[in-house]
Amino acid sequence: RQIGTNDGGEALWQALTRNSYVKVLSLRNSNITDEQMAALALALYENTSICTLSLQNNIFTSEGVEYLVVCLEYNSAIKAVELDGNSTMIHPRILDELQGILQSRGGHIDDASSDHVHKIESLLERIRGKEPNLTELNLHGMGIGTNDTKAIMDALVGNVYIRKVDLSSNMIDDHGVSALSLALAEDTSITHLCLADNRITSIGAEYLLCALDTNDTIVDVDLAGNYSIAAEVIAELNHALEQRRTAGC
Repeated sequence: RQIGTNDGGEALWQALTRNSYVKVLSLRNSNITDEQMAALALALYENTSICTLSLQNNIFTSEGVEYLVVCLEYNSAIKAVELDGNSTMIHPRILDELQGILQSRGGHIDDASSDHVHKIESLLERIRGKEPNLTELNLHGMGIGTNDTKAIMDALVGNVYIRKVDLSSNMIDDHGVSALSLALAEDTSITHLCLADNRITSIGAEYLLCALDTNDTIVDVDLAGNYSIAAEVIAELNHALEQRRTAGC
């Protein structure tokens, strides 16, 4: 459910302030923004039941986590927070601060989130460094979401060495593909793009088609396993790519 895009969030936050039964609150993939995080933090100030908070794959930044850090000064019940998929928009210092608070009460941030942010940051540094021998970017199964996709594409600006990008088996949705397509519109080096087994629908595939109007470098796009893409959209994309492959022979 996309809580961050409708009024349902406000009703949920109000309900949480009065609830003393819920132990685990999962808000994964809910499009939660920094503003929504502020409202959630206020709702959790006096909550004494929730001990685990799952916030994977949303769109909040360091600002949103800072609201949560302040909340934990008043809320002593929460002991575990899961933040996978928001990593590149959250400063490591904020993560360390949150980790310290949770560890002081015998809790933790989900380990995968901490590992994830360091892996992505290390990778971004290599991309920005424009290493001539880094021609293929393998990001298969790294838990990459919309925020990570934006950060990666920003880092690729000006990199003329990377030819193949594998983003398969991640959590990229249409929002992520929108950011990807905008970056690809002006890219002149990437020839192969693998987006298999993500969360892309026909809308995202249409974004890629639009990118091909200005990008004449890409010759292969793999969207296998994204079962919400209509067959006719896949056919249109494949036809456009086949035409440029044939022209290039």
